[in-house]
Amino acid sequence: MPPPSSPSRLLLEESYAEEDSRFIELLRSVTDPRTLEPIVNRWLADPRPWAKAEMLRYLDLPFDRTGHAVVVKRLFKHAEKTGDDRLMGAFMVAFDCLIRRVRKKQTRWDSVSRSIYETEVLVTPRNSFGKPERLDSGKGWEPLQPRYYGGGLRLFTYRTRYYLQRRAWRYFRRMGWKEPQRYVNAVAAALARYREEDFRKGENLLDSWGFMHACFAGHGALLFTSSRAKLRDGRSLGDLSPSPAFAAHWQNPVGLSVLARLVAEASSRPVRTWAVRWMAAPEMAAAGPLAFADLQRLLFSTDEDIQPSALRLLEEHPEAARWTVPQWLSLLDAPGHAIMETVTAQMILHVRPDRLDATQCMALACVRPVPVARMGFDFLKTKTIPAAEAASLLPRAAGAACPAIAPDLTAWCLDQLTAAGGYDREHLSTFFDSQLDATRMAAWDWLAFHKDSPAWEDSVLWSRLAETPFDGLRLKLVDTLALRAALPGRHAGDLAPVWTAVLLGVHRGGRQKLKAVHQVAGAIASDESLADSLLPVLVVAVRSIREPERRAGLAAVVALATRSSAMEAAVKKSLPELNLFSMA
Repeated sequence: MPPPSSPSRLLLEESYAEEDSRFIELLRSVTDPRTLEPIVNRWLADPRPWAKAEMLRYLDLPFDRTGHAVVVKRLFKHAEKTGDDRLMGAFMVAFDCLIRRVRKKQTRWDSVSRSIYETEVLVTPRNSFGKPERLDSGKGWEPLQPRYYGGGLRLFTYRTRYYLQRRAWRYFRRMGWKEPQRYVNAVAAALARYREEDFRKGENLLDSWGFMHACFAGHGALLFTSSRAKLRDGRSLGDLSPSPAFAAHWQNPVGLSVLARLVAEASSRPVRTWAVRWMAAPEMAAAGPLAFADLQRLLFSTDEDIQPSALRLLEEHPEAARWTVPQWLSLLDAPGHAIMETVTAQMILHVRPDRLDATQCMALACVRPVPVARMGFDFLKTKTIPAAEAASLLPRAAGAACPAIAPDLTAWCLDQLTAAGGYDREHLSTFFDSQLDATRMAAWDWLAFHKDSPAWEDSVLWSRLAETPFDGLRLKLVDTLALRAALPGRHAGDLAPVWTAVLLGVHRGGRQKLKAVHQVAGAIASDESLADSLLPVLVVAVRSIREPERRAGLAAVVALATRSSAMEAAVKKSLPELNLFSMA
């Protein structure tokens, strides 16, 4: 796509003065170096943070504008002269991406076997100054489209590009000799700027002079010539392991923390993988243990290449035994089944009951992973809980997330509550309102087993249960009505919503529906004044799509209609489509 028409110098200076977001776009539209030079000089002398941010934004864009060599050179010299680490890091990334060689088949003569063989070599794309770079794809020469050129006109010869790569890295190399801590932070910030598309192919790594020195300068598989990195004979990129320049600068707590931050902030997978592998390398043992917050950041990464090293760091962490329960619980939220398994195993290994109080044990018992929840419940049972503390602590079990231990945990807590402070309906109601079905059913089983407790005759509790939104409890209520004449504090009219909800369960069969039909009919038969409110419930059964409920409902309605003329009229009103002429 051709570049847009060049704006006037006045418009360019006005957008610069007003910190216009279009400044970079307008600047890239200018192709005349004589117009660019004064605005660049003004730009370099500008102390505003906006000017610095615009420089970084400019370096993130392709170098595909004619005449912009003056912009790149002056920005680079300014960054180098002023010791601006952020700008120099951006230039290191930009210059690394200026060179992208391509693979090409090459025939060679083997004088020993006296035969021709093919080998694959990396070659620089064919180009001439001022023309688009191209490569031979086998179907003719096609435009090359790396990150910083996009098939556009190039600004520098390849000889200049190699020189710029070496000069950018020289800035960091000199820093490494003099200021170790500054070097670590500056190189990490530069590495974080590489993008995923910068390393689409393996050979792109070898073309990145600054990256290869920063991450693999000491590796024996590499040979650094005067201008490029090469693999030694018989070696491959798969042989590379972290061996950075100035490795000793990373082997301290500061370097370890910077690496953890780099894993979280880096935009490219090769950088993230290098950082986490270097953290887990034996040479980094001298740096001491990784801070919990940094390890947590690694474990929460969604990059599959990071997780194995992060799990290794977790398993070998020397301070894991001193972590608090909230810290362990925070790790359980990390994504991935493998992480949860490892965290669970490490918790069981390091967490001891003598280090925990009852509140912490309850927190463990309420988590979702079964081994951790079971461990917390076992710890909780060993604690002596005062009555005053039990009233506030034990109801928390209603929020348990593990269905496997919820029944035992619920029954134990209710027993403890009853033994500690007598009966309290608020505690029991908490378990019936739990979001976990296993907890609700366990609370019901406890209530049904303790028929001699005050809860069995508590009218307020049964009123709450009659209004429950949970289907499983409604079915239990219907079963209970088959055993007792009425619920405490409830008369038949109050149970209409329960019976209706049961009969409207069109996707569920079961004996509870037939029980509900008989209970409604019995309630009407015992008190005909309830007909207006309960006959519509029987109508639900008569109109059911299931044959058993329909037959039972119809039989109940007909039986009620035969009791009196008033009941017959009520039935006709509620079920007008029912023909009762045979009863006349």
